[in-house]
Parts: sequence; C-alpha cells; structure tokens
Amino acid sequence: SNISIDNAVYEDTTDNIIHNSFDFSRINFIDKLTLRVVFTNTLPFDILANLNFLNTETSERISINFNETNIPGCYNGQPVISQPIYIEISAEDAKKIIKADKIIQSYTIDTRNNDVELTKSQYIKANIGAKIKYSEIEL
Repeated sequence: SNISIDNAVYEDTTDNIIHNSFDFSRINFIDKLTLRVVFTNTLPFDILANLNFLNTETSERISINFNETNIPGCYNGQPVISQPIYIEISAEDAKKIIKADKIIQSYTIDTRNNDVELTKSQYIKANIGAKIKYSEIEL
C-alpha cells in the first residue's frame, strides 16, 4: 500500500569517528575545521537534515546548520543525487565537535504529495569527513 508523509522526523545516533580517531594533544592548535558531508538518499521522499554532535559526558551539543538544504529522494524514476556539502567550523566549535563522542542524525521527511512505497532496501546515509587546519604545531 502507498503512503504520504509530511513533516515526520527520523532520528538515529552513531559514534563520532572524528572523536575516536583524533590526537587530543593537538586540540589547542586547531585554527578551523571543515566538515564534508555527503548524503545518499535512496528513500522515496525528500529530507531536510540536521546533525548534532553530542558530548555524552557533559551533555553539550553543537548543531550543524545546512541552511534548509533539500536532499531529494528517489521517486517517480528520479536518480540518486549525492553531492558534498562543505561547512566551515570555527576553532571554538571545532573543539566541541571533536570532544563529542556521538552524532545524532535527524531527518525531516516530506513525500512532496507523491504516493510512495517503502522497501527494506531503501536508506538514508550520511558520510562525514573532516579536514583540520592547525595554526601551529609544537614539535
């Protein structure tokens, strides 16, 4: 059977690989961080994405704003579109992101008045990478 969805929210929590692989002895030398996020959406609806980096020890969160960027879905024969989004993060916020051990992915779902059929092979995935610029490094 077909369904129509408007403004539903799907949320998932994952480990922050940036936190897990970072050398914390270099954290005070960060000048800026650039996040590269590529969303792959094979679901039959458009999404608006939000990422929150969560430090579970302090409960501090930092939210990444994608400026209401629509990530199109695959319906009516449309192909998957996966384009990178680059977000520049200040040194202060970069330290918060690196100290965060979890990423909370939140997606607002809209079928755009299309009738859609869900299958278990459809998914939404965010590939996140980071490039860190250091001001100086002590040797």
